[in-house]
Amino acid sequence: MTKEKKVGLFVLLGLVLTTGAVFLIGQNRNLWEHKSNYTTSYADVAGLRPGSPIRMGGIDIGTVEKVYYKSNAQDTRVYVEMSVVKEQTNRLRKTVYLADGKTIKCKGTVARVVNKGLLGDKMMELSVVEGDDANGCPGPVLDPSERMDSEEPLDLGQYLAKFDSMAAKADNILHNVEEGTKGIADPQFSLELRESVGAVHDILDTVAHKDSPVHRLLYDPVEAQKIDRILDNTEATTRNLNGMLADVHDVTTQVKQGPGLAHALVYDGDMSSQASGSLAEVHKDLEQIRTGNGLAHALLYGDADQQHLMGNVNAMSDDLRAIVANLKAGKGTIGALLVDPSIYEDIKSIVGNVERNQVLRALVRYSIKADEQSPPVKVDDTKPSGTR
Repeated sequence: MTKEKKVGLFVLLGLVLTTGAVFLIGQNRNLWEHKSNYTTSYADVAGLRPGSPIRMGGIDIGTVEKVYYKSNAQDTRVYVEMSVVKEQTNRLRKTVYLADGKTIKCKGTVARVVNKGLLGDKMMELSVVEGDDANGCPGPVLDPSERMDSEEPLDLGQYLAKFDSMAAKADNILHNVEEGTKGIADPQFSLELRESVGAVHDILDTVAHKDSPVHRLLYDPVEAQKIDRILDNTEATTRNLNGMLADVHDVTTQVKQGPGLAHALVYDGDMSSQASGSLAEVHKDLEQIRTGNGLAHALLYGDADQQHLMGNVNAMSDDLRAIVANLKAGKGTIGALLVDPSIYEDIKSIVGNVERNQVLRALVRYSIKADEQSPPVKVDDTKPSGTR
């Protein structure tokens, strides 16, 4: 074989290998398949670059086409344009929310920026949004013109900074523990600790084996029964208190809702004003009694006239008591009439004799008729002239 043939064969073999490599790489990266572009956004893409793979369920379904800001300077979010194999686009779903904008009605697809390997490379991962809804329905197929939901990436640098902060705090805690435990190494502290432990042991031994209120409280059934009775009484008192509070609540409810005098006094403006007026009048009357010079003031606070009046009343009371005592003792004519039965019998016999004596009765009748027939006496009320 000539040299020219060898060179031509080598070049042909190189072209075949190159073409095969291009087709293998293109098939692996889905270069020969139809794709659809979708967009999502993040506050921080954590190092995601164009060309990063897009995976769903562990299978590459596209690549990142572009990472960019919009021309609007007010919009600070970073937008990611994704190129997804068209035959996989029917797996991308739109999340449907209820009217509150938070509760998921139908689950959709969410895009996350995750780590690719241990070297810090990033890639996109598409998955169904977490959380179930009442219906459990999948959302409708996501249209390429609609933005895909996203979840902010976990920045490893931020976590490392948090770990550094936690390490510093742990170091401060260990330093404080070290400072706090320095006193434990002091022999005096050890001695005091042993003495304290011994004292606690003595107290517990006394409670467990010697007669004392605490020992009886823990070991004596009679004391336990007393405590039970105290608790029962406390429970009964609590029930009574609850009942009383319920009654108070009923009373206050009745006062609030009415009807009744208390409701009218509290909630009726006219009644309240009338009560206020009455109290004001009572206050004026009491003030007048206290500062005036009337009979009520004299009776309550006393003065010369009132003292004289009360002295006369006391004297009259004493005299009346003496008279009543004499009457009860049968002294005097009235006393004898009240007490001596013989006088009663004499008066009775005299009245009976008068009724039986016809002459005396005729004289009485004649006297009555004479009085009726006697002319009436006229009295001249006219005054003589010149008199005043």
